[in-house]
Amino acid sequence: MGELIEEVIAAPSFNSLESPRILVEEEDEQTRRDISRVLISAGFNAVSCSSSSKRDLPCPLEVSKGCGAVEEADVIFFSLDLNSQRSRHILKEIKLSNPRVPIVVEITEQKDTYHLGLLLGTTFVYSPLTRENVTKAVRDAWKGPDRRQRILRETLSG
Repeated sequence: MGELIEEVIAAPSFNSLESPRILVEEEDEQTRRDISRVLISAGFNAVSCSSSSKRDLPCPLEVSKGCGAVEEADVIFFSLDLNSQRSRHILKEIKLSNPRVPIVVEITEQKDTYHLGLLLGTTFVYSPLTRENVTKAVRDAWKGPDRRQRILRETLSG
């Protein structure tokens, strides 16, 4: 039996419910800030989490503690390395903890089919990231294919 982990990284909080809430999961601090800024300038309410900025504290999803930001998000932008078992575990936990939230996953074209089972139901955005492809992918995920979800999102976004 593994050791009991009491303390985890604190989940970021959204400052408003007025615009679509986007959670940005990215390990690199500068990239995380850049993606958040792009989304904020496009009218989204974006917060970010690295899941590993504090190596001594695990992501709450790694130890099945849940994450308030994942539960509150309208879209999740996931930009963690899918070659990492830890990142794949976090993505699986996100999908389990909030199965209705649309997820945008940054991938390279070479990984397109490599993690296909894990990527089912997500929206892809291909590297390299640009202002245009990030914004389009998040908007497409926000609008979603499900008519009832789309109407609810349009109502919430005004």
